[in-house]
Amino acid sequence: MPKISIIVPIYKVEPYLHKCIDSILNQTFSDFELILVDDGSPDNCPQICNEYAVKDERIKTIHRRNGGLSAARNSGLNIAKGDYICFVDSDDFIHPQYCELLLNEIEKSNFDFCVCDITPFKDENTVNTYFPYNNVISTHITLHEYFQNSKKGVWNKIYKRNVFDNIRFFDGRIHEDIMFATDLLNIIKTPISVIDAKLYFARSRSDSLFTLEKIHPDRVFAGEYMISKAFKQCPELFPFCLKYAIIYPWSFVDKIYVKKDFSNNKKFLCDLQNLIRKYKKDYKHLETIDKITKHRMLLFSRSRFLYSFNAYGRLLRVYLYRLLKKDPYKTGHGI
Repeated sequence: MPKISIIVPIYKVEPYLHKCIDSILNQTFSDFELILVDDGSPDNCPQICNEYAVKDERIKTIHRRNGGLSAARNSGLNIAKGDYICFVDSDDFIHPQYCELLLNEIEKSNFDFCVCDITPFKDENTVNTYFPYNNVISTHITLHEYFQNSKKGVWNKIYKRNVFDNIRFFDGRIHEDIMFATDLLNIIKTPISVIDAKLYFARSRSDSLFTLEKIHPDRVFAGEYMISKAFKQCPELFPFCLKYAIIYPWSFVDKIYVKKDFSNNKKFLCDLQNLIRKYKKDYKHLETIDKITKHRMLLFSRSRFLYSFNAYGRLLRVYLYRLLKKDPYKTGHGI
C-alpha cells in the first residue's frame, strides 16, 4: 500500500499539466500513488494522463464526465489507498521535497494534518523551484487559528486518511474549499502543524475558475454554511465567520451596480440580501465592520432598488469631486 495518495483533478489545463505531473514524479519521497482525475476535459489532457500512466506504475487514471472540481476530488478519494492524502491542483506544481517534508512533520507530530507555505506566481520562470530545505522550522497552531487564516485551500497540506472517513467535497458547488474547511471543525481534534517552507507553487491565471467565478451564488452559500456551523459548534468563531461570509461578497455589490450587470448576478444579489437580512442583528454589533458599511448593508437588505439611489449618488459624487480635484474617497463615501 502506498504511504501517500496524491489526487490531481484535471480540466482544461493542457499547457500546465506536464509541469504539474513531472513535479510530483520528481519527488525525493517516492512511496506514493498519483491519482489523475480527468473531469471530462475537452483538450488533450485525457491522452496526457494515459501516456503518463503507461510510463509509471504509481499512476492511476480516472476518466469521468465533467462534474466539477468537488466531484473530481471525491472520485479520487474513493479509490485512494494511501495512509495520507494530498491534493494538487493541475495548473500548480510542488517542490521536490514537498512529500518528504510534509510526511516527516505529520508523522513526527501525529496531528491530523500539516500545512506548508505557498509561493503564488504568474510566470513560472520567475520561481525558484529547487531551493533546498535542509532544516525546516515547524510551529503548532489551533484549528481556530488556522480557521482565521485566509489560506483555506485543500492544497498545500497533507492529511491523515481518516480525516475523510466522514466528509467529502460538495458536488456541484464551487468555493468548496470554504465548506471543506468548515467541515474540519467537526473532524479535527488535534492542533495543526505548520512548516516554514514554500513547498507549493500556486499559479494565478486570468482564466481560472477562481477568477471567473468570484461573483457567484455559491460564495454566499459557502459563507452561510460557515456561519451556521460556527454558530452551532464553535460560537467563539462566529463573529469572524460572519465577517468572512459577508464582507467578501459584499465587495462586489457596488461593482455590479456600476456596470448595471443585474441580469447575470440576480441570484447572487438576492442570496446576499437574504443572508444579510438573516444576520443583521449580529453584524450590526461587529466592531470589525465600519458604520458606513453597516448602514449600506442595512439599506441593501431592505431594498436592492433603494440601494441603487445610494450607489449612484455616490458615483455622481465621485465624478463631481474629481472635477473639483478633490479626493472622493477621503471620508469613505466613494464607490
